[in-house]
Amino acid sequence: MLVSVRLEGGVSFLDLRQWLEKLSEDCQLAADMDFLIDLRRVKLNLLLSDVKQLVQVNLACNGRWAFLVETPMETALAKSYETNAAGRQEVGVFSTVTAAMDFLGKELRVSLLTPF
Repeated sequence: MLVSVRLEGGVSFLDLRQWLEKLSEDCQLAADMDFLIDLRRVKLNLLLSDVKQLVQVNLACNGRWAFLVETPMETALAKSYETNAAGRQEVGVFSTVTAAMDFLGKELRVSLLTPF
């Protein structure tokens, strides 16, 4: 199962934490979920220490995570997530949908990207 989300506008640590806590409940119901998180239209209001906390909140979701990025800040934060999740989750950071979908081993219809 593929969960795809497009984040837009300003998103805070608290926003992401609440979303991940709810998502963790869903992951307990379907362990085979993979994730495509589109960060290309978002302004993440996070610190590197926030990223470490988000990884801890999100340990229930064992599927693969692909982050789509464009800006240097979102790339750095996604790469930090990838580093902090190493050994616990399979995470990749990509600049194209094609590369992300290859990593996930899935096909995506653009219409499946739903806003956060």
